[in-house]
Amino acid sequence: MAFLLDQGEENIPIAKMLERIACRGRYSRGVLQFLLERNLVNIDESVMETLASNFWALGALLSWRPGTPITEKVLMF
Repeated sequence: MAFLLDQGEENIPIAKMLERIACRGRYSRGVLQFLLERNLVNIDESVMETLASNFWALGALLSWRPGTPITEKVLMF
C-alpha cells in the first residue's frame, strides 16, 4: 500500500478506496488510518456519510477529528 501511495496522489482512487472501506468492517480501519496519516482524506460530511455503514471506520474518523459534524444520514446507519 505504501508503494501505491508513493506513486503520486493524482493516481490514487481515494473515492473508490473509501467505498471499499465502508464495506470491509474492522479490517479496513488500518487502511483508513494510513490514509489519514498521509493527509489523503479530508474528513468532511461526504466522507462521514460514505463510511457511515462501517462502525470501525467511523470510530477512526472521530478519533482523528473528534469535532466532525455528524449528519442525519450518518445517524440513520
